[in-house]
Amino acid sequence: MRNQPIHPPAEPGARSEAEVRGTAVTPTEFRSVMSAYATGVCIVCSLDEEGAPSGLTVNSFTSVSLIPPIVSLCIGLGSRALLDFRRAGVFAVSVLAADQVPVAQACAARALDWDTVAQTTWETGAPILSQAVAALDCRIVADHEAGDHAIILGQVAKVGWLRRDVAALTYHLGRYGSAPPEVDLPDA
Repeated sequence: MRNQPIHPPAEPGARSEAEVRGTAVTPTEFRSVMSAYATGVCIVCSLDEEGAPSGLTVNSFTSVSLIPPIVSLCIGLGSRALLDFRRAGVFAVSVLAADQVPVAQACAARALDWDTVAQTTWETGAPILSQAVAALDCRIVADHEAGDHAIILGQVAKVGWLRRDVAALTYHLGRYGSAPPEVDLPDA
């Protein structure tokens, strides 16, 4: 399932970051400019060796293919959760609602008490947050290393709305926000 790295990370002290990356763009500059791109916020979750939830707050999640339905997410190579995802071979994506900022922050800080969060499971057994806007239940079909992250591709086994009438949580310029469930667009 794992493929060759797209761009392998540098060995410490071997070459400068700019030489390895092929660019003079610093991580700080890159992160700053990427913050201009507003995204949704999700918690992706798999299971650890003991069957307990292992999850991350992410905004690097997107659809890849309709037929078959495939999504991608990115996880840092140093993340313990990455090992759990790879071992389990499954994950679920919970698209967070605007009222779930505390859950997003706690999960991002690795301080989420999973016993206090209402959960359910679908086909794969990966945990889904019951109060999310929507969820996708996935089986890992590919895993590519690119720089300091792994790009995980998951074939979607099941999708569903959990709370269709609430605003989704967004992230823009380093701040949480919300996107209304419906937007009235002016006539063209």
